[in-house]
Amino acid sequence: MNTVKYEELFAAFGKAPMKEFLELLFEGVPPALKKRLIIEDVSYHRHNADIVTLEAWMVIDSPESDRWIWVRVESDSSRNMIEKQFLTKDSYRKQELHSLEDCFEYYDEH
Repeated sequence: MNTVKYEELFAAFGKAPMKEFLELLFEGVPPALKKRLIIEDVSYHRHNADIVTLEAWMVIDSPESDRWIWVRVESDSSRNMIEKQFLTKDSYRKQELHSLEDCFEYYDEH
């Protein structure tokens, strides 16, 4: 195994703008709501030559609450398009949510 080459690859992925992604994600979110979110995972995915995503997986209040939020921002260079999705456990592919606040409201209603 060529560990040097793998180290170079991991170093390149290490330059993904995760901190900036989180700053944009939480921009305008009231501090009281932001404090309730526990970030479980933040990731960068290259799905193919055209599609790249930045994703954040988080839960509200505690991991045991089972009230998760998945935020997925997709860039598709073939269509010159960036799309942001906010998903919750029960709304996944059923209801379109537009913000973290919408996700909180969704759980408050259900």
